[in-house]
Amino acid sequence: MTMKIMETKDFLYQYACLLYIILYLSEIIRYYMYNCNIIWIIISNMEQINN
Repeated sequence: MTMKIMETKDFLYQYACLLYIILYLSEIIRYYMYNCNIIWIIISNMEQINN
């Protein structure tokens, strides 16, 4: 009985860690995408100014 509870607790803990990692990575990706978009806008604006 106690073994089963421990397994469930372990599973939930691993699942929570995995979820946290996925959220953390998606946050990083979104941050970089946002920055890349800003850089891309600046570059395209500079090209327009030069032309």
